Amino acid sequence: MNKLLSSIMLATLSVLTTIPFSVAPAAAASGAIISMDQTLYSANLGSTFQVTISLTNQPMLVGYDYSLLYNNAVLSCVAYNDHGTGTLIGPFVAQGKAFQFVSGCHDAFGTARSAFSLLSGLSTNVLSSPLAIITFQVIGNGDSDLVIANDQLVCAAGGSTAPCAPHTDINALFLVAPDVNLVPPNAVPFGAVAQHLKHGQFSIVYNGTIQLSPSDVRAGFGAVFLTATDPLGNQLFAQSNIAFMFPGGSTTVFATIDYSSMPTIGTWKVTATALECASASICIPGASAPGQFFFVKS
Repeated sequence: MNKLLSSIMLATLSVLTTIPFSVAPAAAASGAIISMDQTLYSANLGSTFQVTISLTNQPMLVGYDYSLLYNNAVLSCVAYNDHGTGTLIGPFVAQGKAFQFVSGCHDAFGTARSAFSLLSGLSTNVLSSPLAIITFQVIGNGDSDLVIANDQLVCAAGGSTAPCAPHTDINALFLVAPDVNLVPPNAVPFGAVAQHLKHGQFSIVYNGTIQLSPSDVRAGFGAVFLTATDPLGNQLFAQSNIAFMFPGGSTTVFATIDYSSMPTIGTWKVTATALECASASICIPGASAPGQFFFVKS
């Protein structure tokens, strides 16, 4: 069905653009790319996240047709914007200068699809522009490939329309985030609470204990992100090492707060945030709680 619709789209373009259709390829390689704004996504079960599909570096574009495939046991498409504000085709649709073939998500098939063409001989040079902004909700405790499929770009070429020069697709992956809990007292100095500048002390090591929720169905990673606030309200940040845990397991991680760039005298407040990491490459923030303060003295 996808190939059939693509063929229909190509044939219809010859009428809609008032340019005779040609099967000749576009004259020059464009180096165009269809990709997503990230190659790796993560979110908690029940939460939502956005994926932006973009087209980059495509001259003389007349129309396009693509699908995004996803695991419908893990993700549900709850919003799909492919011709509204912020999209490539949106301004043309608003002015009646584009025709919509297909637009929408179908959770039953795990597919989001768009097919549009410009009208009346129009073409556009695309530097980089979103084709669609998709909001997914995480409905299952699992992962999902996000695959661009059955895609075709149509270009103006001389006095005709034709398939654009070959382009590149860059796919992505969604990983459900684990539930990582802070274990009180959340974050404490590894050594002395008081730091003395006269002794060359311009950093302090903190440790924090985290636990992977016993209700999680598989192992995961976790870390702690520290926010240190000086007496004037200025902030510094530090992230611990990322640790692997099995469900119900706990571990201690370490982070160094380096305040050499602003050695403010007085009491510093520290806040700990659990990082929930589906892999060692991607983490999202979880719950936050106060940690133990430290002093900086002259």
